[in-house]
Amino acid sequence: MGMESREQKLRFIAGIIRQTCRKHNVDLYLRYHEQDINQLLTIRDEVIKEIPELREYEEGWPVLFYLKVTLHDHGGHTPRNGSKGKKRVLNENCPLSPESLAQKRQKPFRVPTIVPGPLRFAKHVSLNRSREILKTPQASGPLRDATSGAANDEDVIIISDNEDSVTKSTRTSTAASSQSHCSSQGTLCGFSASSSSSSPPRHATKAPRSILDMLVSGGIPRMDAQHLTRLLASFGIATSEYLRALARMHSRDVWLLELLGQKKVSEIQMRILRDILDGLAGDH
Repeated sequence: MGMESREQKLRFIAGIIRQTCRKHNVDLYLRYHEQDINQLLTIRDEVIKEIPELREYEEGWPVLFYLKVTLHDHGGHTPRNGSKGKKRVLNENCPLSPESLAQKRQKPFRVPTIVPGPLRFAKHVSLNRSREILKTPQASGPLRDATSGAANDEDVIIISDNEDSVTKSTRTSTAASSQSHCSSQGTLCGFSASSSSSSPPRHATKAPRSILDMLVSGGIPRMDAQHLTRLLASFGIATSEYLRALARMHSRDVWLLELLGQKKVSEIQMRILRDILDGLAGDH
């Protein structure tokens, strides 16, 4: 056929197929499975007569394959305003190759995107549920009732049944309910339980730190700190009080040098341990 390249050959075949389709008035707005199969077979036979080289392919499948891909991509669309009655004409300059036809059949992969936005809450959340969330789990008895009453006087975040947004509710307690609450508890209205209670403040006591925690916080790796903890425990130094007592001893450096000479500790471990003991001795 005098074609110098494969691309020109494919363009020539595609042009012959399109000319034959226009000759038989093929409706390009119909998909392949909606077309008249006898008409498509007639087009295939005429194209094979025009291009005898296509006889080498079984049943001339390249022609039907081209029609199937083309009608799948272009069929099923209604014409826009202003172009009614005009049939879509395929681009005759579009190259045709088995690779491009296979790519047309594949649907593009789209990565789902996550658009940040405000959090949305479920509807039909009752006000009683909001009040239960605001209650302190540790509180009990009169203190829990007082905290729940104080929560009613303040603005409470609730979920509206008619809207998705979070709205602030107005004060839900009335003067009668607050008066009955005060009378039932035997306290004066206007005074909260926290202000009326005369219990002394509680001071939390610090739990004694273990020797392992002291060594790790001093910069010794945990594996080495575990070894030193076992070593100190073998000498009876098993609590932080004994470790502080060792820190105040005048003979501690001599004892550390003895451990170094016996190769029970490395030089860096001995130096870090001595710095930790200096810090403990300075606390007293």
